[in-house]
Amino acid sequence: MIPSNDPLETAPDGPPPIPQSSKNGRCDVQLDNGQLIGKYGQSRSFRIVLYGLALLFAAVGVFGLFLGMQAASGALRFDGDVSVLYKAGAGSIGVALLIALVTWRLTSSLPAFYLYENAIRAAGPKVDRVDRYEDIEDLFSFFWGGLVYRANPKAPWTFIAANRISKYAQLRDYFTELHVKKRGPLLLNRLAAGETIRFRCVPEQVALSKSMVASRDMNFETYDLELNARSLKIKDKVIDVQRIGEFRGNLWTERCQVIDIDGKLWHSLHLTAIMSPKVLLFLIVNLQGRH
Repeated sequence: MIPSNDPLETAPDGPPPIPQSSKNGRCDVQLDNGQLIGKYGQSRSFRIVLYGLALLFAAVGVFGLFLGMQAASGALRFDGDVSVLYKAGAGSIGVALLIALVTWRLTSSLPAFYLYENAIRAAGPKVDRVDRYEDIEDLFSFFWGGLVYRANPKAPWTFIAANRISKYAQLRDYFTELHVKKRGPLLLNRLAAGETIRFRCVPEQVALSKSMVASRDMNFETYDLELNARSLKIKDKVIDVQRIGEFRGNLWTERCQVIDIDGKLWHSLHLTAIMSPKVLLFLIVNLQGRH
């Protein structure tokens, strides 16, 4: 469950002033973002591991240079070419500097994420954006961890890297729960009014590739899953909402199977193909409960 009052993790001086959000993530519309739930910044373990690796290469490099100097002075017997030790030491130090530089570049550009009751804020050197949960249409989960979301196809994607953000699992769980809590009822009312809700889906080959490499390239064509108060449509297949039995996921095969009430397979797709899948499940469960 999501705590309603106490922040989970905040900066010593509290969170920075948050701009009020609008549908385009800017500050031109005054809306209530609610109580701060938690702040999630850079993962210390990520930096410690990489900087530790850089330090290890640097130590090996210094030791190699030391052996080279000892061999050159005659204090250490070395039958080979002394320049090999110098080159190995210098090379190891070069690798250490490269690792340290890459780590600094990766961590310095990472935004911190602030979860509020009604909105999520990404604040960093290159971004300062607020999106209300009810406005977020696309929420994609990478198979091996990490999230990316956007308010609509015209809005930029915002990435949350699993291995670079502190308490990522907690952030993921709270974020997805708040997304369902705020957007679900809104879409349910639209369904009751006779609208068709569309969920964007990732093509099979793209989903498979992103299960192997969680790249930031989200420039690909999607297809729509359509839901109305009576039926669910995926591509050219349609099933009555009341005949949907379950969405069955298999981590080993990376498949999501839609099973009907007779226990038969109706449709199969990649486990991560549907964007905002928990919102979809919320709508289906509630539609079935109304009958």
